[in-house]
Amino acid sequence: MTLSRYKIIFLLIFFPLLQACDGIILPPSSSSTSEEFSSSLTSEISSSSPSQSTSESIISSSTSMLPTFSQDDFNDMIIALTPTIPYLTETYTLPMLTTNPFQVQLQWSSPTLTIDQGVILSLHDFRDQQHDLTLTVVTSSQTFTHTYALAVVSQLQVPSTLDFVPSLRINLDQNRQEQDIFYEDYLTATAVSRRNKNGTMVEEAIPPGLGIRTRGHSSRFWEKRPYRIRFNNQVSLFGMKSARNYILIANYIDRSHVRNSLTLLMSKFYQHSMYTLDYRFIDLYINNNYMGNYVLMERVEFSSNRLNIVPDLSKDDAGFMIELDFQVYVQNLGNENLEWFKLNNIPYMIQEPNPLGANYKQSHTTYIKNFYTNMRSALASKTNYLNYVDVDNWLDYFLIQEVTKNVDLDWGSVYMTKTTGGLLKHQPLWDFDLALGNANYFDYGPEGF
Repeated sequence: MTLSRYKIIFLLIFFPLLQACDGIILPPSSSSTSEEFSSSLTSEISSSSPSQSTSESIISSSTSMLPTFSQDDFNDMIIALTPTIPYLTETYTLPMLTTNPFQVQLQWSSPTLTIDQGVILSLHDFRDQQHDLTLTVVTSSQTFTHTYALAVVSQLQVPSTLDFVPSLRINLDQNRQEQDIFYEDYLTATAVSRRNKNGTMVEEAIPPGLGIRTRGHSSRFWEKRPYRIRFNNQVSLFGMKSARNYILIANYIDRSHVRNSLTLLMSKFYQHSMYTLDYRFIDLYINNNYMGNYVLMERVEFSSNRLNIVPDLSKDDAGFMIELDFQVYVQNLGNENLEWFKLNNIPYMIQEPNPLGANYKQSHTTYIKNFYTNMRSALASKTNYLNYVDVDNWLDYFLIQEVTKNVDLDWGSVYMTKTTGGLLKHQPLWDFDLALGNANYFDYGPEGF
């Protein structure tokens, strides 16, 4: 019997089975005889093996068996997927389909909001805004879209009602009392926050590892004391960017409680030229005792989620944060020409990197002191200062200082940063409780300039 006859017998027996399998193809063997047989089979009986187009038609046939997705179905989906929050304040998981009988593809998008896998990422808007949020549904043959208007409410403003004032409740460990909190070291504690999360007040336990101490060169001696809190790990409080350190500003000598926050809010319009600090108005409780209204703020420091400058100590131009601060003289702080240096009797503290830390060298302080010396000469002579200062940043920074009439400008809390190989920038703004006419040791008021 010839090979051709074997083929014919094979086809008569197995071809009906192949049809019944409706496109199921067995993998061929790796032998050359199998390839020759496949080629011969294809030539004698066309389309016995499904081609690519046949595969697509099978899929199309399967899809055609799905229920038809209509405009009415999309209208129902618009209602079902409408965000259930009155407004947005922080991270929010967008509604998704619980069942998908139509096998549609759903996408959320926005020209102004950052959305990652159906989650609107944390917002840090400094003013209330309306954003467009678009729902896109794709079927095998059509695309449907609908745009929602989503309001974003800033957390930087004074809460509109007492019911929406966030609160932080700190309970000291080991039966310690508020008067036991001191400057030199941290007391351990636990805490609970109550905040407005997307229009609903929620209460959450703060992650463990919290410590608290007083802070401030002089303000820690006042009746209403400010505090610094620190965590073992990075923690987000009240929707702020995660970090280890936070500051609780008491605003004791600013009875309006708005001078610091007003200035920081003003600085948000200059984010193109300087880093601006985030903050929240909160009510503070320690051991269930009401301590008053505070402003929770970022600490002035280098931090990966905040002012993200990483010093490179392998270079003399390591990257620095410098503070003009006359408290150096008042409190006899640090070692001159290591932790601080002076020019024209003006003291400059090196806040970052830590001059007493590992790998910090005398040459780092020498470098930044020489940089300041050359910068001052360039500014005085009005030549080559563009090689030292970020002009746009300086203009914006001093404009805010002038508008707020900040009497501390030539005394302290004047921070500057420099990246490796970069220009000197004034940032961030800090300490304005005596601004806007609140100091009594100068003959000036809130009006005028």
